[in-house]
Amino acid sequence: MKLNLIFATATAVGLLMGSGAALAAGGNQTYLTQTGDGQSAVITQSGGSNNRVGSSGSPFVQENGAGSTGQNALTIDQNTASAGSGNLATGWQSGTKNNADIDQNGNNSSVNLTQLGAHNGDPTSATWFNDLGHGNQIVQDATANGSSVDLQQSNYIGADRGNIFNIGQGGSNNHVTATQTANSGQSTSARNDLWIRQGTTAPDLWGWTNGNPFWTTGYGLSNSTITVHQDAGTLSGTNYAALGQGAGSGNAITASQTGASNNVDANQVGSGNIFQSQQNSADGNNGWNFVGGEAGWPSTGANPLVSSNGDWQPITQWGTGNQYYSVQSGTNLQAFGNQMGNYNFLSNTQSGDLNKLFSAQLGDSNTIYSTQSGDSNTTTVSQNLNGNTSVTSQNGTGNTATISQ
Repeated sequence: MKLNLIFATATAVGLLMGSGAALAAGGNQTYLTQTGDGQSAVITQSGGSNNRVGSSGSPFVQENGAGSTGQNALTIDQNTASAGSGNLATGWQSGTKNNADIDQNGNNSSVNLTQLGAHNGDPTSATWFNDLGHGNQIVQDATANGSSVDLQQSNYIGADRGNIFNIGQGGSNNHVTATQTANSGQSTSARNDLWIRQGTTAPDLWGWTNGNPFWTTGYGLSNSTITVHQDAGTLSGTNYAALGQGAGSGNAITASQTGASNNVDANQVGSGNIFQSQQNSADGNNGWNFVGGEAGWPSTGANPLVSSNGDWQPITQWGTGNQYYSVQSGTNLQAFGNQMGNYNFLSNTQSGDLNKLFSAQLGDSNTIYSTQSGDSNTTTVSQNLNGNTSVTSQNGTGNTATISQ
């Protein structure tokens, strides 16, 4: 194994090639290329605005070259004592077991990262991370208004593990796009995991309420988006995404998942927020799609709209005028939703067998539309207070609808 270590503190224009280093002051620029296994780079840009690590024309590169694994590590710190603006990190890593930690502050900052390979971020120790020093994490703090993250991860043929990433953003008008793709030849044990939260440092999605703000007082979240696409491969692998947006308005979450088994959890606090999910299970026998909840749904008798030992949770929206859209196709489809507030809307479409919808709305003038086609369909709806509407359509055999208003 060839091991190269680079430590760069940028205070004048810097260029890093292989194991060389140079220094740079405000408006710092660092360009990095490393080839081989076991590469490590630590880049700190501590002053001013418009700091750059790579660019669209000259991205930073860590690649395994002729090596068999990769195991490259990259740390970029663009979190300055006095928040600047316009910081940029752009580049890619290839191989397996690569890690990237990127920390930014200031307005209009951006991260564009591509990881090619498998087992990036070490999925065996998947958990929430809220500080640097852990594998595969991007943090843009509460000063990062108008900032963006674009993440691309892909597996190679025969990969035995998927990829994992943690992303946290504060501020408003921020955007995250995360894409994890697999290969049809990968192992059935492979899975992709994403944890993305905006407007919160909370280490998981549960326990969030309308009276529980996320970032420090004074930082709200509004007009921000999370867009996720996960593909775990044909007849193999699973996808999981945990997505959260705290205390604000006009935010949107969009999740698209394809694989043997898919699961998305989400929590939104505020008004005028939108959650949209589309899932397609590729395994006709053993696959499952859950919107809210986890694989291995709690045993008979458990309340499907109440957290069970912290293990699973329905999609949750707190506030007024929120919207929830779910489309599922395949087998073993289940959707869970809780909306607290007035003028909320839920639309559910399921096509397959063993379809289930469990939804509760607390407030006035809320609406639920549910369409299920297939067999063994179940719809359970609870609406409390006044002026609520529920419309249910079921086609197939063994259908059951329970509506409480």
